[in-house]
Amino acid sequence: MLTQTIAFIFPAFVNDYPDDLFSGIKGFNAHFQSFLEKAGQAVDPGLIGFNPVSSGFLEDELRTQYLSYIICCTGTKILNLRKIIPAYLAGYSMGIYAAAYESKAISFEDGLTLITEAFHLCSSYTRERPFGMGSILGLSRVDLDLLLAGSRSEVKITNQNSEYSFILSGALDQINTLLEMARIEGALNTRLLTTSLPYHSMFLEQTREDFGKVLSLLTIRHPQTKIVSLIDQTILNDASSIEKEIVRNLFTPLNWWQTQLMMQQLGVSTFIECGAGKALTKNAKFVEGDVPFLPAYKTAIR
Repeated sequence: MLTQTIAFIFPAFVNDYPDDLFSGIKGFNAHFQSFLEKAGQAVDPGLIGFNPVSSGFLEDELRTQYLSYIICCTGTKILNLRKIIPAYLAGYSMGIYAAAYESKAISFEDGLTLITEAFHLCSSYTRERPFGMGSILGLSRVDLDLLLAGSRSEVKITNQNSEYSFILSGALDQINTLLEMARIEGALNTRLLTTSLPYHSMFLEQTREDFGKVLSLLTIRHPQTKIVSLIDQTILNDASSIEKEIVRNLFTPLNWWQTQLMMQQLGVSTFIECGAGKALTKNAKFVEGDVPFLPAYKTAIR
């Protein structure tokens, strides 16, 4: 059994599936199929026939969120069965729902409900104008702030992954312009993300009241494992704080960089990424400290 300084971290979306998706992990497929059945009955019958090769749903924005959540829930179940228990949890962006489920604050089905309602609410408030998100690697915060000021756009920095890695949200045309400006400025890499919604920005603040009503109809329980907020790095250790975090997660900027550093200060000695890929593990290469990040599907649960 690993020490109690483990943190489970949860990605937001499925962008791709490894060729050996969970191959060789005893018991994974049976648990995964069970979760797919529950999800099919709760929100989307099409999920029951999921196959990463023939029907991966990578072009379906909502289903990729469902699948990321389901894979995370399956992975943590296997980890828990193997007596690998986290001391802390953190959900990157829409990964907050998997973190809340693992903490026992919400049920599996309620996590699916939150994903569904959040997606449809955000879509309804942004349907009049194309929005998106982009990533920029290789510029400092000062450089990026100057770039944004010079562009006179409404694009906002909505997440910082490391000292030189950022996520932007805003109108799609302005995002594309900023990405081009960043390339000219010397950014090492820029990328338009595969989402049509400006998550973690003021453009979605109108969801506050309606999404709050959705939460009020669900049972939010006291968490059994502490969750670290990506918004302000506080510890979410009661039902009220988790409910507030889930609501404001949609329209409030995040800081994944500072969250990782905070968890190291809390004594975390191993991070396990509980998703289909290893995007968060790759990002950790640019973060201070020598705490290992392990992609669960390849290392921790084999």
